[in-house]
This record gives sequence, structure tokens and C-alpha cells, in this order.
Amino acid sequence: MRLGMEKHEKTKAQLLNELDEARRRIAELEQSERIRQLAEEALQESERRYRDLYTIAPLAFVIWDRDCRVIDWNKRAEQMFGWSREEVVGRNFFEFLIPEGARFTVEVVVDALLQGRLPSRSINENLTKGGQILLCEWNNSIRYDKDGRVAGAISLALDITERKRSEDALRETERFLSNVFASIQDGISILDKDFTVVRVNPTMERWYAHAMPLVGKKCHKAYSGRDETCRVCPTRRTLETGEAAHEVVPKRGPGGQAEGWVDLYSFPLFDTETGQLKGFIEYVRDITDRKRAEDELRKLNEELERRVRERTVQLEASNKELEAFTYSASHDLRSPLNNITGFTEVLSDEYMDRLDERGKRYLRNVRASSVQMNQVIDALLNLSLVTQCEIHRQDVDLSALAQSITAQLREREPDRRVEFTIEPRMTANGDAQLLRVALENLLGNAWKFTKRRADAKIEFGSVAHATTQNVKAEDRPVFFIRDNGAGFDMAQKDKLFRAFQRLHTSAEFEGTGIGLATVERIIHRHGGRIWAEGAIDKGATFYFTL
Repeated sequence: MRLGMEKHEKTKAQLLNELDEARRRIAELEQSERIRQLAEEALQESERRYRDLYTIAPLAFVIWDRDCRVIDWNKRAEQMFGWSREEVVGRNFFEFLIPEGARFTVEVVVDALLQGRLPSRSINENLTKGGQILLCEWNNSIRYDKDGRVAGAISLALDITERKRSEDALRETERFLSNVFASIQDGISILDKDFTVVRVNPTMERWYAHAMPLVGKKCHKAYSGRDETCRVCPTRRTLETGEAAHEVVPKRGPGGQAEGWVDLYSFPLFDTETGQLKGFIEYVRDITDRKRAEDELRKLNEELERRVRERTVQLEASNKELEAFTYSASHDLRSPLNNITGFTEVLSDEYMDRLDERGKRYLRNVRASSVQMNQVIDALLNLSLVTQCEIHRQDVDLSALAQSITAQLREREPDRRVEFTIEPRMTANGDAQLLRVALENLLGNAWKFTKRRADAKIEFGSVAHATTQNVKAEDRPVFFIRDNGAGFDMAQKDKLFRAFQRLHTSAEFEGTGIGLATVERIIHRHGGRIWAEGAIDKGATFYFTL
């Protein structure tokens, strides 16, 4: 009975133990289930986040297997390449995504990935559905199966076509600017805001070869050999004002000595985003030759001014002598000449009948000589007057002056037959009285030297009707007086405008030999010039400018 009771009690204890074990295992299972549920929830959350990222990512996702077949790709891939997910899943991407020119590059990347190596980044061209070529940057991640073997890859693509174009354009611009920078014959130096040289062109390197390397040095050290900024520095002024500045400064040699001069222009460089000053561009032009030329010109001007002063003194002295001569001609010479003329008239009136033919001839010669001497004195006085008188400029009707002068000539010798041709409305700016004297002499000469022509012709015109190479060289109006009279030998043309130089004898043609000298003086005082062309017995043409 007692043995049976013990056996029953042992069974009860075992049952209690088994119950406890069952409870413990149930608790473990419940805990395991909770962990599993949490893991599933975490996995679902991870998958949701991955799916969201996969769906809305700005990068194209392409998932592919070992045979390069597309398993999946996202919306961005559809947008980028133009193929829908349904059109590409299951297809080998080499068939539609890789252009022939990029095939080898992509095959190398694929082989490396399938062998477990990880070329995480590659750049190659890709095709769109419409046949457009895109340049894409790919980031690749290897996919493994449950047994740890390579199953394919996940590739993320970024379209960098426009970025590449921008980079290429930027590089081309940089290359162009570098070529321009290098080709400029003047010097260019770029400084930071602390005056440190950051870039120079070859011209600066050539000019300052003794201070190379220039980059990294302060500008005053590199270009002037100074430890402090230069006393005259346009760049320092640009730093203070933010505006361009300019100075002419010495060009320094190896020892800091001045070897020439440069125009130094300083321009501010601003940060395009902040607007803050970040540096300077120094533009340097060597003006040594110009400065030397300016110095030489200054010396020449000083010498010219000295000579002008000396010449002015000489002219003043000459003018005083001329004034004295004029006074003498007017009084000292004219008075005895008037006496001679008066006495010859008395002799002629009271004693002519007492003289024989020789005496009468002598008396006539004395009277003619006194008249000629009076004419010479008048001509000299005219020459003196046109040299000394003040010029009063105004618009002068040369045609009207010529008409008046020719009318007077006709009145003096009404029996002569001369054909005058005067171009109408010829005008010039000058002194009316002096220009009248000049035309009187020129037209008077033409009248005189055509007196032996039965068909005498005198023409007064402008350059439009002249034919001479000398006229073509003029850049201002040219006037001319032409006749068909006695003419002259061109070999003696240099004597034409000299006082008292005559190309014809007094027996042939009367005159004092001063008229053309007077004309030349008037023309020169008007800032013009006069010259002549002619031939013996073929007439003459006198050209002049004002």
C-alpha cells in the first residue's frame, strides 16, 4: 500500500516538472514568435523603404542576372532610357542599352562583376529607345544568391550627358582663354587680395625672368625687388576704392634699377556669388620706346622753341631794318628822285628846243629812268607792305575780284583783243586787299606776256579744270591762271619768284621783277603755296592754294 502511494506521488512530481517544462517551452515559442514577427515587420519596413527608394530615386536602378538579363528597373530608368519595365524585363541589356562603340568597355565591367571583383564605378555611352546617345555614370553592386554565389548586380545610373557637355565647354573655354592669355603681347599678372601672384602670362615671365618663379611671390617682390608695397601702386588704390586704376611706373631690372617704363592698369576681381573683392588683374604695357620718343620729342620741341625765339629776334631785327628801308625808300630815295623828275620836266619844257637830237635822247632816257625808278620804289614798298601788314580774313569772291581787275586792264588798253575766261563763284578765305594785289600781279603778267598774240587767251579757274600731277597731290582747293603768251623755260622756274629776277629783257616786256615775289609773299602769308608750269612760246600756268 505504501509502495503504491510512493509511485503515485513520483508520477505527480514528474507531471509537475513536465508541466513546468511545457510552460517554459511555450514561453520560448511565444518569445520566438514575437521575435519572428518583429523580424518580419522590420523586413517589411526595410522592403518598403527600399521599394520607396527604388521607385522615387533620381537614379536609374537596373537589376540584372548573370546572363545580363534585366530582372527589374525603376521609373527613373524608364524616363531616362525610354523603355518601360515590361519592355525590358527578361531581355539582355546588350541588345538595346549598349551602343556598339561602348560594348567592349561594358563587357569588361560585366566580366569583372561576375567574377566577384567590384569595379564600383564606370562611365560609358548608352542608347535610348529613340536612338539618342546618353553618357551615363554607373555605380555597381554585386548580388549574391542564398548559396553565396554571384547572381548578378544592381546598377545605378546617372545621366551626365549635359554635365559632360558643360565640362567640355568649360574646358574649351579655359583652353581658349589660356591661349588668349598666353598670346597677349602685353603683360598680365593675376593677384589674390593679399597681392600674391597666382598666375602670369609668358610675357611677364620673359620680362621678369630674373625673378622667376613669379607665382607665389608678392607682386612688389617679384616685379620691383621690394619687401613692401611700392610707393606708387595703382593696385593698392584699387584695393581701397574697388575701382580700376592706372599709373606709369618704372620697369625694374635684376638689381631693382629702372630699365624702362610701363603703363600699369589694375582691375578688381570680384567673387560672382558674394560680390566680395577676391583679387586683381594687372595689365602691363611696356612704353619704354614711347617714353624715349616722348623725351626726344620734348627735347626737339625745346630746341625748336629756342630756335623760334632766336628766329623771332632775327625777324624783329629784319622787320626794323625793313621799316627803316621803307622809310628811306619813301623819303630819302623818293625826294631826290622827285627832284630829278622835276628838273627833267623843266628842262623839257624850257630848254628842249635848244638841245640837239642827242641831248633830247639823253633827256628822254633820264625821264624814262626816273619813271622806272619810281615804279621800282613803288613795287618795293608794296612788297614791304604785304610782308608787314596784318591779315584780316574773310570770305572773298575771287571771281568778282578777277572781273574787276580785267575790266581795268581793258580800260588801259582798249584796242587789245583778249579772251578772258573766269570761272564763276570761286571763293576763298583770306585778306581781300592782299588777294587783290596777288591777282592784279598774276592777271597783269598774263595780260603783259600775251600782248604779241593776236588770239590772246587768259583763263582763271579752279583745280577741277586743271590737268597737272602737282595738283593731284593737293588736299585743298587749287586755283590757276593760264595764258597762251610768251611762256618760259622750265629750267629757269626757280627764278620766277625771286625779287629782281627776270626771264625776259625790259626791251621785250616791261616790269620791275618784283611782282611775282610779292605774289609769293602774299600766298605764303595765307598758308598756301604757288608754283608754275610753262614752255617757251606756249604760255604759262600759275597754280596757287590758300
